[in-house]
Amino acid sequence: MFYFYIIALLNVVDMGLTAIALSFHITTEQNPIMRFLWEAHPVYFIFVKLALSILLIIIAIHFPKERYKKWRILLQSTILIYVGVLGMHFVWISHTI
Repeated sequence: MFYFYIIALLNVVDMGLTAIALSFHITTEQNPIMRFLWEAHPVYFIFVKLALSILLIIIAIHFPKERYKKWRILLQSTILIYVGVLGMHFVWISHTI
């Protein structure tokens, strides 16, 4: 369950950093679906990112403990990908400052 909470938190951090970067035209959104939402209206982008984090927390609360072991590698891989994405955010932050 802990991994779901970490992913939800990383998603919110990614949302905030991405919104800042997009607002100041520092970078572009690479995910085509999220880019479409941002271009339609930034509130849509933020709403979907927050909704996904809330959904993850709900899943974590109701996730059967028996299945957790089977999902652990996938969840850990997702965390590693998010850490990489956040690393890219910090690279553009360091180049912008």
